[in-house]
Amino acid sequence: MSLPEKMQAIYASRPSATAQLQLVLKSLPVPTIPSGSKTALVRIHAAGINPSDVANAILDRFGGKKPIVPGRDFAGTVIQAPSDPQLEGTEVYGSSGRELGLSIDGTHAEYIAVPVEGLAIKPKCLSWTQASAVGVPYSTACLMLEKAAARSGDVVLIFGARGAVGKAAIELANAIGLKIITTSRVDGADVNVTTDENLKSVLELNSGRGPSIILDCAGSPVLMEKGLAILGKSGRYVFVSGMRGGGSEVKINVMKMLVMDQSLHGVNSWSLTLAETKNIMTKLGKMFEDGEIKGPDEESLTKITLTDAVEAYQEFAKFDRKKFVIAMEDQ
Repeated sequence: MSLPEKMQAIYASRPSATAQLQLVLKSLPVPTIPSGSKTALVRIHAAGINPSDVANAILDRFGGKKPIVPGRDFAGTVIQAPSDPQLEGTEVYGSSGRELGLSIDGTHAEYIAVPVEGLAIKPKCLSWTQASAVGVPYSTACLMLEKAAARSGDVVLIFGARGAVGKAAIELANAIGLKIITTSRVDGADVNVTTDENLKSVLELNSGRGPSIILDCAGSPVLMEKGLAILGKSGRYVFVSGMRGGGSEVKINVMKMLVMDQSLHGVNSWSLTLAETKNIMTKLGKMFEDGEIKGPDEESLTKITLTDAVEAYQEFAKFDRKKFVIAMEDQ
């Protein structure tokens, strides 16, 4: 197929070395894939927006390359793959750690150049928008459960269960056979942490015992301290979010953790390589196809166009809880 010379993309740059980072919609050249390159050209059909994208492109928290096209998650069709022509025409999806959107141009564009090692086959049971919203949330949830050494019969308490990572964690925990207790700041979860500040109902739901695993997707220092206070014997506390609204310091009773044989772990999906992310996405793809887990609920995704993406970034920066997905006009 003939390719256009230009494409639309979200672009993060500074007019000068001392200027504030700016995010705009810009016309850029479609990436050129050299003959023999192990990089593929993918036409993007949909691309999710994650908090880390906003932190990178607006707040510049990760010190990534600038100027750059942001975005880590995507779903699309392979247009060119010089090193593996059989891939051309294949529907793929993917994500990345510190590559896409940080060291190389990311997914919030009509086309993207992606190393072949980062391409996973898109599950047929997921729509383009669903597939594009899988990457960061589901791979992060996978890492959290792996770090927690979760096994059937464990009782897992999930902070931030209404968020994208929390919802993914629920799906994966169900697939493993864990007993799940969910929390939220509003009604609708098993525990309302606003009205039950000391989490007494968690113990009531688990026959007076603390949970064996806590997955913290909320990022509240106060909630972390409350969670550590009720964590069970040999319990594993895994957190994924930086602390919001209360600094980064948390009081920890290390003697209690020692006596109770507990452990505390931080998980950061930025540490994943493209190849590692592909392996996770391939594993998830099989679980989707086999019906072990469900993809993001289509109704929970707020679909926008590239034209609306800059405004969506600004909303997200204000801790808007919507899950935005950029849906291209052809999808």
